[in-house]
Amino acid sequence: YVIQRKPIRFSGAPVWLIGGFSALVLIQLLNPNLNNWLAGLVGVKIWLFYIPLGFLAYHLINTKEELIRLTKILLLISLIPFLFGVVQAILVYMGYDYVAYWLYGNHTARVTQNFFQLELSGGGFLRRLPSTFQFGAQYYGYVISMLPLAAAMWMIQRDKSGFRLTSFLVILVSLAGFLSGLRRSFLFIPVFWLVFGRFEGLSKVTRLMIITAIAILLAVSILGVDLGSLYKHIGTLIVRYAGTTVSGDFIEAIKTAPLGLGTGMDTNPARHAVKDPSTFRWLSENYYAKVVYELGIGGLLILVVLFLTICIRGYFTYRVLQDPILKVFSAAFLAYFIVIMIDSTKAQPLDIDPVNVYF
Repeated sequence: YVIQRKPIRFSGAPVWLIGGFSALVLIQLLNPNLNNWLAGLVGVKIWLFYIPLGFLAYHLINTKEELIRLTKILLLISLIPFLFGVVQAILVYMGYDYVAYWLYGNHTARVTQNFFQLELSGGGFLRRLPSTFQFGAQYYGYVISMLPLAAAMWMIQRDKSGFRLTSFLVILVSLAGFLSGLRRSFLFIPVFWLVFGRFEGLSKVTRLMIITAIAILLAVSILGVDLGSLYKHIGTLIVRYAGTTVSGDFIEAIKTAPLGLGTGMDTNPARHAVKDPSTFRWLSENYYAKVVYELGIGGLLILVVLFLTICIRGYFTYRVLQDPILKVFSAAFLAYFIVIMIDSTKAQPLDIDPVNVYF
């Protein structure tokens, strides 16, 4: 950019909103409630260091062919963690834990959250499995980020071999998510298809949803759980979290920190910046509550306007696109963006690689 004197910004980029939000993140470093500067710097890194990727990604791809080629490369690479994760899950649920966890050595307890196991009332259990990642939530984030790429590639196929290959990819991505042990995958993978179908038409996406249903059936057979009991459990959690993390934490944040407590004060990775990580208090899992806790109501308003601006501009871009392939990719990316926004009401996916990179 410097040598060739090319502009970094591009038409439609919400530069003023991004700039205002970035300024607020830096200003909140001066908040008197911030008792650890290193934690504040970790917060700055989490908030801001990924923003330039949006501008770099725009200039990285100049043609439809480049978009397809990059997508193929990303999906090809994803085969490694997904195949490893599926095999790992099969070994665990067959009782060969020592083989499944061999790769992690002395770090097994840490990457599996102390061998976390959720017993289900209908029988069976779920284990949080990280595949090649550091922990299960990171693996799930990778799954949900690869899903729109697999979906778009499936939609643009015109020959039988390509259709079979991408069908396998969709099943593999979905199956990897379901076997990760993260209950969110059983909710947000189907939600992605519903949002994607809203743009591309449910009639077009129906076959993809059928393929995903096959992945769900494969998953429950490997997990040894009852599908009805599993979704009943998930439904109970949705109701519970709606009144606690989703709404309760958000209201509490507005009441207790309307002006914010400082950058990094509710950033979970910032716990590594304090002398004793056990003393770090994570205020809320809700991403929007985190915004209020750190940046105040003003920061929340800027972020909401920024997200809505991207969604609205993305939707109108999707509407005016004439190329059918670009239109499919646009719908898939927009559906991904919306799903992450919804997921953020309960979790903080944007604080974790690789979601903060792809988002």
